[in-house]
Amino acid sequence: MVRPLALPDLTAPAPPTVYDVYDQFPLPVVTVVMRSNANSRGLLAAAKGQLAAVDPNIAMFNAMAYGDAIRESADRPRLNVWVVSCFAGAALVLAMIGIASIVSFTVRDRRRELGIRIALGAPPERVVSLVLGQGLRLALLGLCCGAVIAIVGSGLLHSLLYGIAPTDPVSYLIVFGTLGIVSVVAAWVPAHRAAAIDPAMTMRPE
Repeated sequence: MVRPLALPDLTAPAPPTVYDVYDQFPLPVVTVVMRSNANSRGLLAAAKGQLAAVDPNIAMFNAMAYGDAIRESADRPRLNVWVVSCFAGAALVLAMIGIASIVSFTVRDRRRELGIRIALGAPPERVVSLVLGQGLRLALLGLCCGAVIAIVGSGLLHSLLYGIAPTDPVSYLIVFGTLGIVSVVAAWVPAHRAAAIDPAMTMRPE
């Protein structure tokens, strides 16, 4: 007979297991594991019938297939991943909107300056790179601040992770790369608008 401690989920470490003779150490509750190539529902029904034939007073509960037990144990981690992914997606969209808004505001504020640059012969790609560089500098500052906060608060996410460390460098590189691409995309439209500024319109007195 095997007397293991109950496992709360798949991520819990395996506890010590003791093998005893049931006649010497009887337990009120016994876990039975059956392996068969038959259909799980048919197997469970047959097991209930055999148990009732041996002793109708013995109750059989929490009977399920092994795959169902694994899926049930993974329900909570799967929900955690879904919730965190939703928040991460919302944060990514807000970051994209914020970068695009700040760069657009900067372009409007520097409209006269950019018009003078274009009038003096600055090529459009130079204006685009100038505006993009400003947007990427803001994104880099935000990434650095976010990285510090993430490293400091990584211990709070330890219980939500499985098979990966809270400070995994590959994960940080993926996040930085994704946010870098999002920052470029967010600043691209305002940068091209800046390159299309008409110098004559910016020289007019307000």
